[in-house]
Amino acid sequence: MEDDNVKKPGAFSGIKNWWLTLTKEQWQLTVYFPGETKILPDGTRIDSGAPQVYNVTKIIKMSHTHMIFIDTDKIRTEIKLTDPVGYTLRKIY
Repeated sequence: MEDDNVKKPGAFSGIKNWWLTLTKEQWQLTVYFPGETKILPDGTRIDSGAPQVYNVTKIIKMSHTHMIFIDTDKIRTEIKLTDPVGYTLRKIY
């Protein structure tokens, strides 16, 4: 018994995705900025991250302390940090 409300992927969505991978460049950039730091009574230190997600169309420079990119709204963004941060870059198209 199938649910009528569930959309099934059709041939058009597959062709559309294939066309976008050929003609469009887009990445999802997640930068893990430093968040709150807690020091426990036994002396251990716990750092929590505050991730920020950007949709990027062009990457100009990418390092752990300096990032320059253009987002999907065509806005050039530059991030400079004194301490290195982690980031994840995932290609969408």
